[in-house]
Amino acid sequence: FTFRCGLQCGASLVVMPSYALMKILLLGDSGVGKTCLALRFVGEKFQKSFKVTVGIDFKVKEFYVDGKPVKVQIWDTAGQERFRSVATSYYRKAAGVVLVYDINNLDSFKSLENWIDVLNQHTDKGIAKILVGNKLDQTDSKTKAVTTEMGLAFAKKHGIKFLETSAKTDKNVQQAMIDLIKDIHASGIQVREVDRSECRIHVLGESETEDDHDEQESTQKKWTCCSTG
Repeated sequence: FTFRCGLQCGASLVVMPSYALMKILLLGDSGVGKTCLALRFVGEKFQKSFKVTVGIDFKVKEFYVDGKPVKVQIWDTAGQERFRSVATSYYRKAAGVVLVYDINNLDSFKSLENWIDVLNQHTDKGIAKILVGNKLDQTDSKTKAVTTEMGLAFAKKHGIKFLETSAKTDKNVQQAMIDLIKDIHASGIQVREVDRSECRIHVLGESETEDDHDEQESTQKKWTCCSTG
């Protein structure tokens, strides 16, 4: 098994004639830091103010696995309960999932069982998973709402890997995604060729700060596509 990072790809991605695609979902409650984790994974800087994801958005990064190009699509899905019925159609054909909670927010940890139930309903049984406790920079072992032991126990219960991360400092962010991609490759989960008809998605956005997680719908619209440019 060889693993090498290629060029970062974004809205101006030039589509290769043929390449394997790994679709990875970021799932968790609103405000746990999914968007910041996605930005960090593709090499972008931590942003204190950003566009709130309402619906679906994704980032793309290229890797080489055993000498073959693999593009990893990181899908950032809405965390709020009222959007789950919209997002479920995008769970299909996912190869892996990053389950994210905020280590300073016990409710976001308790919601993980609900996210597991949703995954069982809308994804293949053998889908690769990793549990991520985010915002490690905002606390210490004495003030954590969710202890490391609680995260480890949840991961053990569901048979998945576990890491604590900080999107702000980039601690363990790359490692979490690399571990998941390795698991996808090792498990033999079938990756697919890009279907360009699936690339265009509609996203609504509203600005917020890192500490302001009250998502509100906005009339501002934008289109992103994995093959524009």
